[in-house]
Amino acid sequence: MREQKIYDRVRSLGHEPIEGTAIIVTRTPESILQGVVEFAMQTDRFELMACAEDAVLLFKLNNLTNDIRTSASYRCISREDILSAETELADAGMTRRIRITTDEGDVLLNAQHESTSGLRTSGLWGSWHAANLPRACDEICRMGSDAKEAM
Repeated sequence: MREQKIYDRVRSLGHEPIEGTAIIVTRTPESILQGVVEFAMQTDRFELMACAEDAVLLFKLNNLTNDIRTSASYRCISREDILSAETELADAGMTRRIRITTDEGDVLLNAQHESTSGLRTSGLWGSWHAANLPRACDEICRMGSDAKEAM
């Protein structure tokens, strides 16, 4: 998937993308059992996250075509709905965990660490994931910091 296609899609939805922030993520399972089931099924478990000036957008990916699903469904977390956001290393440094807190609860995401992403599944989508991960994490944390300062 070409990175520019992602930003074109974000623009078509009425958002101004922050270029260099598109990354591949998976939802953090709520339990060990759910994690095992998701791993075993391997069905559409990857999502694409892109930061925009006014929101964070999450698109489901089609595992067969390695592209954004053709349906119009996506999740948009408005910047003003973000109460806090943080990132941390997880899984012995193999993953960056992203936590976005809203009034509706936490959105927990995992993103493969840039140093290992080429060796793992997200390498299928291109080298842009590794290049974009630090900036995407910085933008997410900035959105969380902006929310704390506004309080």
